[in-house]
Amino acid sequence: KLLLAPPRTLPEEVRAQSEAQESEQVTVALRGGTVAYLLWVPFVLTCFAVGVRDVPRAIAALYLPAWRALGWTPRVGEPAESALLRRDLTAFLGLVLLDPSVRAECAPRGAAHIARRSALPTELVGPCLAMHLRGANEAEVSAVIDRATSSVDAVERGILLSALGESSAAH
Repeated sequence: KLLLAPPRTLPEEVRAQSEAQESEQVTVALRGGTVAYLLWVPFVLTCFAVGVRDVPRAIAALYLPAWRALGWTPRVGEPAESALLRRDLTAFLGLVLLDPSVRAECAPRGAAHIARRSALPTELVGPCLAMHLRGANEAEVSAVIDRATSSVDAVERGILLSALGESSAAH
């Protein structure tokens, strides 16, 4: 779980206002509530107080370095939690914050996964496929629906159905 706190180098009155509300939290639940990202209300208030109006972009700027550092493929000896963090940061940045740089990297990987199943680590298939499906044509969406409904692999079926649900193209 990642927590954001207001910076301590703000004007005194802004910091005091943020600290007065420090117990309040906004929870953004991802992937059916299995992981919740806690974004402190003071951070959002601080953004507005110092003139930042694009809060999703400011939040993305905080998470992008960690996402880039994790990379696309697991490293030898990497803790299992890193795969979950990789998946959740990818979903958060691309599907919740709609960061254009993340979406630009993920959507083509989702398209490649449709063509050949081994294009992505399992934990990234869902978010990347969902980002691809948001801009996919009807034939591509239908192909994923057909693949999901005909799959005998419960894990694959779950990932495909989840990606369809997370994409607005399936609605």
